[in-house]
Formats: sequence, C-alpha cells, structure tokens
Amino acid sequence: MKQRNKGFTLIELMIVIAIIGILMAYAIPAYKTYTTRTLLNEGNNMSSSYKLAISLAYAKGVPLTSINNGVFGVANASARGECVKDVTVTGVAAEVAIVVTYDCAAGTKGQAYPDVDSATLTWKATSPAATNTGTLLVWECVFNPSAVAYNPCPNA
Repeated sequence: MKQRNKGFTLIELMIVIAIIGILMAYAIPAYKTYTTRTLLNEGNNMSSSYKLAISLAYAKGVPLTSINNGVFGVANASARGECVKDVTVTGVAAEVAIVVTYDCAAGTKGQAYPDVDSATLTWKATSPAATNTGTLLVWECVFNPSAVAYNPCPNA
C-alpha cells in the first residue's frame, strides 16, 4: 500500500496567504483609526474630572470667571497623559474653558503621532443665565482641527 504524503500543496498555501492579505488590507486601516480615536478620547477622559470640579464649584455659587487651575477643587498641576500634553482651565467672561493640548512626544507615549499632535480639545461651560436653560451648566465641545475624521467630541 502506498502511503500518501501529508502536508499542504503550494496552491493551498498561496490561497491562505491571499486570504490573510485581504484581511490585513481591511484590518490595518481600521486599527489605525481605532488607535487614533483612543488617543484623542484620552482628552475627554482627563477633562471629565475638571468638568466635575467646575460643576461643583458653580453649584456652590462660585462665578465662572473665578475658576482656574488650582482653585475651587480644580487640579493645580497640569495633567499629562499618553498623548495629552496638558490640561488648563481658564475662566473668561460668562464661561469657563477646559483646554486639552495634544503632543504625543511630550506626553508619556514619548513619540510623535501626526494625526494627534498639535490638536486641541476645548470644553466650554456657559452659565445658565447667559443661555436661559436652567440651573445646570451648558457644556460645548470644540475640536481643532475640526475637519479631522477622528473628532473626539460627542455628537460631532
């Protein structure tokens, strides 16, 4: 009786490699999009504690123009993350702004990431007296550059 050789033929290996190539053609761009969105959403995550501190200060009667880094429960030291260079809070006119500046080389990532670097995310809180919407602050998200497909603002 003849024993049949076990293994794959060349055509079977070529088909498997072609299938893997097709899958990778879709997977690599999707992974890049996922990575970029994750790095940009870090700014939203870091600014949430600032938004809470600002809301609590406002609820206690502190005017928005008085709220800055280091006062009324807002963090004093500028926060840094993987691609977040710093987070600053400034109160101007009838609003307060949380500005998140991205720079992956200056963050803990330690290397440049062109789709994220030099972007800014700004959360603006407007007092209800200026908007006539009640007793809660109205938060508006602005991302610069606005034309980027990876805009981390909710409902963008």
